[in-house]
Amino acid sequence: MSGQRVVILVTVVSSPSPTAASELYDRYLTSSSEAEASASLDELFSHWLIGWCRTSVDRNLSAYGLRDIDRVDLAADISAEVLLAIAERLSVSKAGAAEPVANLRAYLSSATRNACFARIRARCPQHVQLQNRIRYLLRSDGRFIAVESTDGEMLASLAQWGGRSTPVTCPEIQRSADGLDDALAGLLALAGGPVRLTDALRTLAAALGVADWASTVVDPDSIANADRLTDDLLVERETLGVLWAEVRELPPTQRTALLLNLRDSEGHGVIELLPATGLASFADLALMLSMTPPELAAVWNHLPLEDAKIADLLGLTRQQVINLRKAARDRLARRTRRNDGNIAGVSPSATGVGILGLARQAVGAIFGGARRAADKGAGRGRS
Repeated sequence: MSGQRVVILVTVVSSPSPTAASELYDRYLTSSSEAEASASLDELFSHWLIGWCRTSVDRNLSAYGLRDIDRVDLAADISAEVLLAIAERLSVSKAGAAEPVANLRAYLSSATRNACFARIRARCPQHVQLQNRIRYLLRSDGRFIAVESTDGEMLASLAQWGGRSTPVTCPEIQRSADGLDDALAGLLALAGGPVRLTDALRTLAAALGVADWASTVVDPDSIANADRLTDDLLVERETLGVLWAEVRELPPTQRTALLLNLRDSEGHGVIELLPATGLASFADLALMLSMTPPELAAVWNHLPLEDAKIADLLGLTRQQVINLRKAARDRLARRTRRNDGNIAGVSPSATGVGILGLARQAVGAIFGGARRAADKGAGRGRS
């Protein structure tokens, strides 16, 4: 903080004006004395940033079905972590080592969302899985779109509403036996406008019976019956696991070029399906991408990344990223040909019901390109 002091007050005087906060931030950036800078920063935190942070953290954590005692303790930890990070970021911008933050509230919303997700993913795996499935629907189902509000919050919306970016109150809905896509469509139709993703997650989790705090006494037979794990399904799961193991064996830069740009046959991102299927946890993916979990959380909502952005992350050119991804698919094609053609059982546009269906889609997106590479190689061999 370069010797600057941030005083975090217990009593927060709230103000609804982001414009006033921006003006105070400008005053902090242009202040000529340490005393003036400290006073501006103290006022910025006490009047705006602390209140915004608490609101954003509470809203994010409320979506995951946490018990009150856990949520209160976790909210305090995350708020302190985010406010410290914001203070450091503002200090860096004043020193000229980074560009000024263009939208303070949007930046803070993004920071709290990432911090909450990084802390919550291991505590609430069922809610995180549902959240990833909702995000996938918003990107891949033509009925829905994801919109970012002016405050930097992700909204779930219907495509017919275009770019409306002001959230409405999310209604409660009854317990439902519908699939997630129909439940989301019904929720948005009832709301009459875009709703915050956090609110949609909380409401849909309640409606679909998703919980992370159920009794720890589990009947294995009931799980088997519920999942309908016949011998054929078990074999398919094993095959999908073998194929995913091949991805783990790719060189690090090839894995990164492939996974950060991972799309299905229609161009929609599918990497968020991987944690939802059990093929790879969020921490596993971060390790495979040579990232820390917080680093992956920071880009998660922007996946799949364009090649130019991946090139920036890897310190390479865009063409090198394209070449790395092609090399990854060629390698997967060669290895799967040696493994009795396991790739033949996975369609690049494969769909299905439940977690196994999601796994087919995720692995199919990876190996669809590899199969096309294999077919081209076979064609050259016959010519």
